[in-house]
Amino acid sequence: MVKKRASASSEQDETNQLTSNIRRTALSLAVAAALPSAMAMPMAAYAQDEDEANDEVIEEIVTYGTFRQSLLNSLEAKRNNSSIVEAISAEDIGKLPDVSIAESLSRLPGLSVQRLNGRGQVVNLRGMSPDFSTGLLNGREQVSVGDNRGVEFDQYPSELLQQVMVYKTPDAALIGQGLSGTVDLRTVRPLEYGERAVNLNLRLEQSEYDLVSTRDDTGERYSATYIDQFADDTVGIVLGYSHATTPSYGQNNNAWGYYVDDGSGNVAIGGGRVWARASELDRDSFMGALDYQPNDQLTIRFDTFISSFTEDQIKHGFVMANLGGLTATATEQFQIGDQTANIVTAGTYSDSQLSLENNVFLRDADMQSFGFNVDYTFDNSWVAKFDVSHSSIDRSDTAEFESNSAPGGAGSLNDTVTFETGSYGTRFGVGRDYSNLDYSTADPIYATSPYGWGDGNALAPYVPAGQFGYNKVFDVEDDINAFRVELERDLEWGAITGVEFGVNLTNREKTRVSNEGVITSGIIDSGTGLLAEQVEIPSSIAGTADLSWGMLGSNTRMVAYNPYDLLAAGAIQQGAYLYDDIFAKAWVVEEDVLSTYFKFELDYMLGEMPLSGNFGLQFQDWDQSSSGQNAFGSGASLVNESFSDSESDSELLPSVNLTLEMTDNQKLRFGYARTLARPRMDEMKASGFYSFDNTAIDPGTGEFYTQADVDALIAAGVPEIQAYDTLSPWSRNGGNTKLKPWVADSFDLSYEYYLDDGYGYFAAAVFYKDLKSYIFDQTLLFDFTGLPSTSATPPNLFIGPTTSPQNGTGGSIDGYELSGSLDLGFFTPSLEGLGLVYTYSRNDSAIEPNGPGSGSRLPGLSDKVWNMTLYYERDGFSARVNQRYRDGYVGEVSGFGGARTGSDIEEETVVDAQISYMFQSGRFDGLTILLQGQNLTDEPFRTVDGGTGLPNEYQTFGATYSLGVSYGLY
Repeated sequence: MVKKRASASSEQDETNQLTSNIRRTALSLAVAAALPSAMAMPMAAYAQDEDEANDEVIEEIVTYGTFRQSLLNSLEAKRNNSSIVEAISAEDIGKLPDVSIAESLSRLPGLSVQRLNGRGQVVNLRGMSPDFSTGLLNGREQVSVGDNRGVEFDQYPSELLQQVMVYKTPDAALIGQGLSGTVDLRTVRPLEYGERAVNLNLRLEQSEYDLVSTRDDTGERYSATYIDQFADDTVGIVLGYSHATTPSYGQNNNAWGYYVDDGSGNVAIGGGRVWARASELDRDSFMGALDYQPNDQLTIRFDTFISSFTEDQIKHGFVMANLGGLTATATEQFQIGDQTANIVTAGTYSDSQLSLENNVFLRDADMQSFGFNVDYTFDNSWVAKFDVSHSSIDRSDTAEFESNSAPGGAGSLNDTVTFETGSYGTRFGVGRDYSNLDYSTADPIYATSPYGWGDGNALAPYVPAGQFGYNKVFDVEDDINAFRVELERDLEWGAITGVEFGVNLTNREKTRVSNEGVITSGIIDSGTGLLAEQVEIPSSIAGTADLSWGMLGSNTRMVAYNPYDLLAAGAIQQGAYLYDDIFAKAWVVEEDVLSTYFKFELDYMLGEMPLSGNFGLQFQDWDQSSSGQNAFGSGASLVNESFSDSESDSELLPSVNLTLEMTDNQKLRFGYARTLARPRMDEMKASGFYSFDNTAIDPGTGEFYTQADVDALIAAGVPEIQAYDTLSPWSRNGGNTKLKPWVADSFDLSYEYYLDDGYGYFAAAVFYKDLKSYIFDQTLLFDFTGLPSTSATPPNLFIGPTTSPQNGTGGSIDGYELSGSLDLGFFTPSLEGLGLVYTYSRNDSAIEPNGPGSGSRLPGLSDKVWNMTLYYERDGFSARVNQRYRDGYVGEVSGFGGARTGSDIEEETVVDAQISYMFQSGRFDGLTILLQGQNLTDEPFRTVDGGTGLPNEYQTFGATYSLGVSYGLY
């Protein structure tokens, strides 16, 4: 009988069952399938040998979930798979001190996490940004909460997942594969679990920080899971629910570049902010599955995952914008590349105009995923599979509801500002009292427009009040519908032991709507009949916030309020803000991807060593389209025209995975695959904004330049694009619907050594990815025919430059990864339960993401990443501490206007710990109590100025502590 090897795509994968083929002694832990929230399935550990499987005596050792057991689960998944993979069992997630699955993933070799507001949110795989990886749920591609494809993993509660598989090398049947890798989240299969189980969890959380008096510093998480089987084990059901209310605080100060000259050739910061942030995250999630298997031939499965996620965030802070009258009191010399520069590290601005910001960020995201699967085995051994799925999300973001205020009439009063710049960023001191709401005094705080920001045409309806703030609301809908048919069977064609082929059709549509508006005065000045330039803030809705942690001197308090309360009081109002780039932020992108594939399984004896694996081919054919607006101007002169574009293309994706079993304990793996990552959806948009220059006039004729003038310039040796840029009145910024995917040839080699009796392993891997192209902004030509202009005289040219994403020069990424685990019981029984888990990764890239010669760094790439977990577990007692390090990298955050912005993030080391005790007998049998701590050393999130490497942003979040209990009834 031919042994069926693990497949990267099969939903009946051996790795999902986590059966063992490691020989064990009587003292060995049994391998157990992972379950949600510290549950594990009792399972007999057994040895398997192809020639002696029927004769070997199996010793059954039944255990429940422990951390060491979960390591074995992950080890089995890694060892049995035909691809190069990493795995996390639910025991890892349920018991590790992690806020989300993202942070659990960051403990795997080659993976790292970017923190947002103190929590791990997006994952970088092998030094590449989330744009290059994909997220699956039970093998099906999932939508994303963000504007693009990168999955934000904090949507998925760890309590409801059984296992996470990370495929570093794909096979031909893996649908939705990424270029850097593929993360597959898996839920429980009740019939495979095989018995009734109930699990309950409760955790109370406490934040170290308590910065905003109107927000709680405590939270809670609770969950429940029920698994059962009926009708002689032909029907299985699993139901799970998870709730989390999580507080989060942040202290932030930042500087706005170093460009102010002190008169002696030294440069100082040009402005900055200091603010306190308070967030509350609420997430309610439901998971369910129904399995029906009336006989050995037919299996029907239905599964669903639903999550509702909200975030309510408020920030109170100072804005140091109009700084003047610099006097330097301390300078320091910095090395900036090959140059040295003198930086003012302390000083005073004697003539400065400051303001206060009270801003709100809101997110409301509802996600749902459904899957229906039928497997049928025919009498001739062919297996037919049918799968249909749906994944969707509806998200609404108030990206920032900003309310400005300042002292004196319309924020007219100036102040003296002191500052100090160091490794902690920049701290400021102010001379005035910014907590004064006594309007009988000379310098109270008013809601106003302190700096006159905004476009004059767009603000014309609100004169003279102007812009008191701004409100950015983005609504995103993302839908994926997929249909898949597949046939497979075992073969006996010599070395070929199986075949699998099929077709998958995926339709995806993502819509982004931009609803932005200006915040202005809500009060009419009785004297002028116009909108008042300043508005009193009712004391009934306002308090104060203390920013002494980030400021100098004694004036560290400021007026604090929720801008929605000010809006409800009628003091401010929201109005339309007509501006061209707002229309460019709205778009619809749709794509249909047809994937056809075949894969052959291999099993061959190379001398005395078994060689196994697979080879195959996936053919992707796609149609992509987008619609949006091309907009020009602002206010009453705003014009916009609908615009759409489309493109079709295809790509062949061959793959090979080979595993050589050098000995019973050693494996050598090789993988080759051509992989692709589809372009970012915000870069595929058809929308954009353009401008028309009425002064592009030939001085000799007094008319617009002509095509003949452009041709003459080109004939004189001027490059074509430069010629049009010089003479054409048109120019544009926007997306590019015709983008092709990123494509790479990837090579992987991995060596794995497994200790006897499951005491640990060691693995070393190298990889090389040759990207055929990279997408970055370039200037090309665009046909503006049909778009309106502001000229009374029609232009003679309708071709002009457009700056948009284009496929350009690629490059390579390479690196190596070391990982392993060791239970010291391997050396002596007295050390049983004391162990170490470690990973170490190095990455290098020859890609310049902003184009050749730019010297830019690849987003998401850290040169060095390592993780280490020290644990002790015995007789129900468990303790462990984890430290993870990530080298500096370019991260992507939401910038001005809601667009993504690259930020140079400094290295960080985060420490988490957990201690727990599980009762193993008596009246409390099945009860576990635990204490967790995250970010115990309060590691800061730091960015630096890209040009100088000097401190820019400095955030701290404090530690978070959790006390919890769980109870399992089996």
